[in-house]
Amino acid sequence: MSATQVSAIGKEDNKRHDDLNFTIDTRWAGCAHGGYYPIRIAVANLGKDRNLTFKFEPYSSGLPTVTKSIVLKTNAKTNFSLSIPMTGRQSNGTLDVYINGKLAKPLRTTINLADTDTDTFDRPALLVISSNAVDFDQYEDSVNWLASRSTSAGGYHGHSGSTRTEDYQIVEPNLLPERWIDYSGLDLVAISMSDLGRISSDARQALLDWVKTGGNLIVSNVGELPQQSQKLNDLCQINKSSTVSSRSWNASSQEPTQIPLVEPDAYSGHTVTSSTSIEPSVWDKTKTPFQVYELMNGTVTAFQNDPFPGSRHEWAWLLNTLGPDRIRWTYRNGLTSRLGHDEFLHFMIPGISGVPVIAFLILITIFSVVIGPLNYFYLSRHKKLYLLILTIPAIALVTSVSLFSYSFIAHGFSTKSRIRSLMTVDQQAAESVTTTRVSLYSGLAPSGGLQFQADTAVYPIWPNQPNAGFASGTVNWTNQQSLQAGWLKSRTRTQFYTVAVSDQRGRLTISPPSNSTLEVANGFEYDLEQLVVRGSDGKLYYGENIRADSKKTLQEATTQQTGQISSLLRENQPALPANVDTSSSYNRSYSYRGPYDNFHSQFSRNMTERKISQISSAIDATVGDRQYFGLFAENPEVPIGITGTSERNSLFLLHGYY
Repeated sequence: MSATQVSAIGKEDNKRHDDLNFTIDTRWAGCAHGGYYPIRIAVANLGKDRNLTFKFEPYSSGLPTVTKSIVLKTNAKTNFSLSIPMTGRQSNGTLDVYINGKLAKPLRTTINLADTDTDTFDRPALLVISSNAVDFDQYEDSVNWLASRSTSAGGYHGHSGSTRTEDYQIVEPNLLPERWIDYSGLDLVAISMSDLGRISSDARQALLDWVKTGGNLIVSNVGELPQQSQKLNDLCQINKSSTVSSRSWNASSQEPTQIPLVEPDAYSGHTVTSSTSIEPSVWDKTKTPFQVYELMNGTVTAFQNDPFPGSRHEWAWLLNTLGPDRIRWTYRNGLTSRLGHDEFLHFMIPGISGVPVIAFLILITIFSVVIGPLNYFYLSRHKKLYLLILTIPAIALVTSVSLFSYSFIAHGFSTKSRIRSLMTVDQQAAESVTTTRVSLYSGLAPSGGLQFQADTAVYPIWPNQPNAGFASGTVNWTNQQSLQAGWLKSRTRTQFYTVAVSDQRGRLTISPPSNSTLEVANGFEYDLEQLVVRGSDGKLYYGENIRADSKKTLQEATTQQTGQISSLLRENQPALPANVDTSSSYNRSYSYRGPYDNFHSQFSRNMTERKISQISSAIDATVGDRQYFGLFAENPEVPIGITGTSERNSLFLLHGYY
């Protein structure tokens, strides 16, 4: 079978100007629902020292302006990614280069990014890292079949539609991103074990960090069973992970399903035919073709051989094994940052009612009546109409001060927040993944905007109402991820979902159980309000009020103690505020759905929310071997982009492997 010629978004440009050599590669996949689109840039300076600024400018509103400045010495080379947050419906713009502050017009490049996917089926985005051509036909047939199913046990819904150009792509194993967030818009990445070993350590680390946040990595041509491959387990950092003691490589319990052939149709893109002929297997089932390992929040799937081209039945086998909650971006994250969210009002800050529309309308109405007819008739009656030039600005001033004072008294100038976070810690690997949902309301937005680390993914959440969404703003990557001018507006409800991977020095030192007790030393910088630990004897142990840098003896947990934690988690569940009248025109606007908005993202499907729900339902069944679960008594400095907020109804959870 011949290899498929991939017609995908992006291209590679090589340009020269003023003793500078540029390679600008925009080939990528995914980002139809959010994430960061990496414009990969390599530049060599053959002349004198330069200050270079790279600037992406969208054609219209819906995407931010993105910049990065570097200093490049004589004969120096560098490569990096200019990461574009996919925040709205816009999908194109231009990339300019400024040399010592002067625009280099010959280097202008047109950039086409991923279009917004408004189909009812969230198609998985696959990136293949390879120097060779890849046949995607069978894989694409399996995806179209999954899309065409109206219902299934796996939870897929929708229709096939047509293949999107950003559904899959091939890139060479060079000039790969060195930050995990550049993979954040993808669902699947496939690479051979030999290429995984050859790419730079920084590029490999970025790929593995993406897996730990929830991504799905496919490693091919392992040559043996994955549990027997020392090289594979070292490359994927499984051997140094605490999860190795509680997880293992698992073969699929499912079987390939014979599915109808999907053929192109001139009108509907793809349609399912009645063909159900039995086709021979391509993957060698006698050798267990693939096994899956859960690494933190994501998966590594290992193939002994090359899975391409495979058959449509076998690719559906793999996709069903991973499941829709993993391979669909909107399911995995519980949102789409390019469209509005129906559950925006479910995560309000207590005491913040938003803009007091009715009060403002009443004040403005009174102002109009007083400054107009009442003012005129009063002065006319006293024959002092000449005073209008004084009374009109005076009344306007009093009204403005009144409105300002009302708003200030109601909300002040500070920033209020509601935070719901889960920190997942791998103690043996000394790293953590922190997912955070944050709601912000700022009386006066900080002039510096929001500041995040470069390895933190920030997904904006928009209310589902007319004219809502990202209008304009800037992202500056020069030192860190600086979000300014439009990301956080004064007196405007603002929400984000953030995901961060970081080194983690904090840990719990857990002694072996003895006489139904277990001693724990809190090596985190923050107090733990409550803690449940699964001891090496398989029993649960409970403690509370464990101060930072202190030890505590835990007792065997009772049903009442674990029930207290479960109740707390259920009580803190995001929900529509009781005082919100969904029948009012103002709040009905938050349930607006445009003609192309077919997605109904639910935060309950989000990875973090699923884990919290599992723990709140049955702690004893969710906290596995050599694991612990706790609640921080204070904010462990989760990434929300701003410090010193007034927190209300926040929850800081901890889940660790030791």
